[in-house]
Amino acid sequence: MEGILLDSGMEGLDSLSIADIPVDDTFSFTSGLSSAEGISSGTICSSMINTVPYSLVIVTTEDGADPSAVAADFEASIDWRKWVCVGASNAMIARKDNMVLCLVGSDIMYTLTASAIENAGWTVVNTLSGSNM
Repeated sequence: MEGILLDSGMEGLDSLSIADIPVDDTFSFTSGLSSAEGISSGTICSSMINTVPYSLVIVTTEDGADPSAVAADFEASIDWRKWVCVGASNAMIARKDNMVLCLVGSDIMYTLTASAIENAGWTVVNTLSGSNM
């Protein structure tokens, strides 16, 4: 995740928070997935103070788990308005090895991060537009 952010060219990276996501009762709410089934670990990056919606989640699947199912879960579970006052306009789901990521956001933060994800060798599974804004 750090490599993606550093290569994104975004200014103000110190306004972002990066944290591990405990695989416990709070996992679904924090990660944006419906469950932690098949997940060994997760990390989230989000804005601490910003009016632009932004969330980048990367999860690592357990051995034998299906990353395609995790990608489908991300897609089905996107909350376009989880920031209450603002809504995201774009989402990207991508895979690399046994990792799956979900980027949700708007404007330049989304665009720069999406480019950095592709430049880092992730395979884009799907891109979506905020349909329930």
